[in-house]
Amino acid sequence: MVVPGAAVADGDAATVAVSPPRLEAVSDTTGAGDAFVGTFATRYAAGASPVDAARDAIAVASDSVTRAGTQKSYR
Repeated sequence: MVVPGAAVADGDAATVAVSPPRLEAVSDTTGAGDAFVGTFATRYAAGASPVDAARDAIAVASDSVTRAGTQKSYR
């Protein structure tokens, strides 16, 4: 399964592509988007740049797709 990553427009700077790590994802990736959005919003609200927030969000969402389901896939 290919995980696409994200493209982030950081103010006046050029769009930054944030790639996910290579991993073995399960077939049930339910909740990965929620993990991404929740992490992005939390990090951005705490003062992280959009690019740094996206990097953290991709890391959390990527980790969540290594286990099936929603609640049990979150750490």
